[in-house]
Amino acid sequence: MSYGLDVAVSDIRANRLSELDGSDFFKRGDCDDLARLIDTKLRVAPRRRCYDMSRYDWDAIAARTAEVYGHLSR
Repeated sequence: MSYGLDVAVSDIRANRLSELDGSDFFKRGDCDDLARLIDTKLRVAPRRRCYDMSRYDWDAIAARTAEVYGHLSR
């Protein structure tokens, strides 16, 4: 996602990101569904997508974590 490429992800709760739509998911544990999704994505022109990755900026996450720990130690 950080490279703006199309993705195929399992439908587990942790992967249910607002940046993704229904066509990005396959049923967890269903190899046939995964194969179908990969086949579909390979047959269709590759998509470059603009995902909002700002929530996943590790420098910002680390700074917020340090801020929380700083408040706890006061």
